[in-house]
Amino acid sequence: MNRALAASDGTEAGVDRVQADYWKAELGRAQRLMETALLRSPIDGVVATPHVDTFAGRKLQQGESFAEIVDASETVVDVAIDDVDAGLLKDGEKAVVKLNSYPARTFHGEVVIVSPKADLLHETPVFYARVRVPNSDGAIRAGMQGRSKVRVGWYPASYVLLRRPAIWFYGKAWSWFGW
Repeated sequence: MNRALAASDGTEAGVDRVQADYWKAELGRAQRLMETALLRSPIDGVVATPHVDTFAGRKLQQGESFAEIVDASETVVDVAIDDVDAGLLKDGEKAVVKLNSYPARTFHGEVVIVSPKADLLHETPVFYARVRVPNSDGAIRAGMQGRSKVRVGWYPASYVLLRRPAIWFYGKAWSWFGW
């Protein structure tokens, strides 16, 4: 517009002025839309992405994720089970979880799946049982640690007390005699 005015072309300057006003109004409208824009998640949950408030003005590519929403109404807890006790465990067993963050609170759940493969934990083979725990108040969060017990049914006291020594003795006898 200034170039057209310097060249004494009033018509061109008028057209440029109208276009500048139009684009200024479009920019203002786009800014108002951005300020009132709401992001909605297809699920109810909480935002798990840290410092999401610092993402203002960040340009996203198509398909790129902005924030992770976690459905915290139900949590899956991984419980390490010694390889000696893994044979007693089945899907659907009742479990109790106590977390270090909540020492006076007990969470009840049930075993969803027992891993078919052992992992080493402190050089000891363990199987992981996934325990589904209701978490309606969102108290349980990722990374929390604690203790757990899985109920595998009722057994006679002699079975409970003598099971591990019997397994040890059988292992030794098998390695010596190989029956």
